[in-house]
Amino acid sequence: MPTQPPPGADGFLKNISTRSLVDTGDKVMIGGFIVDDGPAKVVIRALGPSMPSAQVPNKLVDPRVRLIRMRDGAEIAANDNWVDSAQQAAIAADPLKPADPRESMLITTLEKGAYTAIVDGAGGATGIGLVEVFQSGGEGALKNLSTRGGVRLGDEVMIGGFIVRDGPVEVVIRARGPSLPAAIVPNRLMNPTVQLYRDQTLLLENDDWGQAPNAGQIATDPLKPVEASESVILTTLGAGAYTAIVRGAGGATGIGLVEVFRRGPATESGLPAPFDDLGLAYRRPWRPAVIAPHF
Repeated sequence: MPTQPPPGADGFLKNISTRSLVDTGDKVMIGGFIVDDGPAKVVIRALGPSMPSAQVPNKLVDPRVRLIRMRDGAEIAANDNWVDSAQQAAIAADPLKPADPRESMLITTLEKGAYTAIVDGAGGATGIGLVEVFQSGGEGALKNLSTRGGVRLGDEVMIGGFIVRDGPVEVVIRARGPSLPAAIVPNRLMNPTVQLYRDQTLLLENDDWGQAPNAGQIATDPLKPVEASESVILTTLGAGAYTAIVRGAGGATGIGLVEVFRRGPATESGLPAPFDDLGLAYRRPWRPAVIAPHF
């Protein structure tokens, strides 16, 4: 993780993915992303059964996915079992076709803006799931990753993956929990930590952003967390595949949020224009899925 995109892909984020515990109610997995600089053709997958049982024994056996446009809260696509999708033929011919028929997939072209992919289990199923967003075409670019989900112990930590191409590029990686609204997310991860890996190599880690070696730089950044117990890594990365792992300090558990932002030029604020729309996904109550049979 993350899975490599199709050959010939370029740009900053061609694949953004997160593995996390998927529960019910407000504990479903919510993956957010931003499309910038024009329309982008994307593939969105919700996986579970195809993950290796030896590494992930508590898999989400029947994941389903809904795509929400944050500008107006509209559900623009949904799927439960890719073999039952109206796009079944196109999915079957796509190299990203899921390995298990119970897994879900969407192929769509999105205009500039903020979107969320909500993953839950059919019939109230729970377990470890994986949400992935690939860019397969278009002039736009995937700019950011934000995923809210359950953080527990062992294999049930949260893992966010992303690919950098045409680096170097400056990124901000945040692990949040206490700043999530208590009225909507009562079981917050109160002291999140974050580690950044490339392959199996630990590059950087942080527990409490004020303890980071570059805390002075973080303190002046618009993406500085609200809470002192939240964590940040601000660094420059070369081309390659990376994972950000979020845990709770001292074995704490709860609902956490992992975010990966591409920092713009020094003259830019660093806060993407659609970010406020994307943030709504983590501040509004969760709504149960209603997925039409034809998807």
